[in-house]
Amino acid sequence: MGCTFLNAAPYSEKIKELLVRLDSLIAQKNTFAMLKEAKIAQLNKMRKDVRTLEERYWLNKNLYDEYCVYNADSAMNYVAGNLDIVYKQNDKYRQMEWKIKKSFLLAATGLLKEAQDELDGVSGGSLPKELLVDYYGQMLYLYSHFNQYTGSEMGTLHEHYAQLERVYKDSLNMVLTPEDPLFLWYKGQVVQGTDSMYVFKERLQKGILNSAFDTRRDAMNAYVLACFYRESDEQENYLTYLIYSAMADVRISNKDIASLEELAGVLFSLGDIDHAYVYMSYCLQNALAYRNRVRVVGISAVQDTIHQIYQERNQRQEARLRMYLVLVSVL
Repeated sequence: MGCTFLNAAPYSEKIKELLVRLDSLIAQKNTFAMLKEAKIAQLNKMRKDVRTLEERYWLNKNLYDEYCVYNADSAMNYVAGNLDIVYKQNDKYRQMEWKIKKSFLLAATGLLKEAQDELDGVSGGSLPKELLVDYYGQMLYLYSHFNQYTGSEMGTLHEHYAQLERVYKDSLNMVLTPEDPLFLWYKGQVVQGTDSMYVFKERLQKGILNSAFDTRRDAMNAYVLACFYRESDEQENYLTYLIYSAMADVRISNKDIASLEELAGVLFSLGDIDHAYVYMSYCLQNALAYRNRVRVVGISAVQDTIHQIYQERNQRQEARLRMYLVLVSVL
């Protein structure tokens, strides 16, 4: 990661204001966590009224949705519970649906090989049409992570995963429809880096025009739009939507918070050491809580660099302050 070490990052007033708002949200992280826990507690109270396997299935699903990017271990418990139910019901469709969710959680916590093994032997041709978007979306997510974590220095293996990522993008594009709840997110990934990106950008902008940026879908859509602006070298808009995405993630207590991690890296490269330090520390705390092994390693390496620069900067400031005090005393 390059760094220019500017005295002050060249932000517009809009970006400064958005960063202040993001700082305020992060300061309220415990409040958002309490709201999340209260919602989970309300769902758990419903457990005493559950009478049938089907009722338990839907309660498990609601609890999984709450825990999905908040507490991976708890989310996995509800995946296991529903897999047990659907195997008892011999429901092939739901079995596949929850295996896909299990693969997602394994990949999200850095267990990429285990996530791959979970769907080993499955192909699009063996799935009902309604599950194809979920399946191809998960495979894209999985191989994009393989691609990201292998790195270009690994040569052939890196290109192998990049090729698989392209294959699943093409497959996803063939089955994706505007009616899908995650259409903007998936389509954005498919067209990113292509000529179609510039056409789709306008649709994505309209899709989040009146967003409150308080849901996971808002965070995902804002992140895709930020990536579009990054591709077209529009730094102001890139930072704007990266911050909006991070705001949504903080509000929902998302502990797998990629947008803020990327924002911290960008701000560090612009010389904003203070924001980079605070944001990367927040991301590391969340990665540790979520037990994402791969993300913890990656963040820790960057955090060490930022921490070193942060300390050196503070030491220089303290040295200047001491010199100033000595001069004042002499005068």
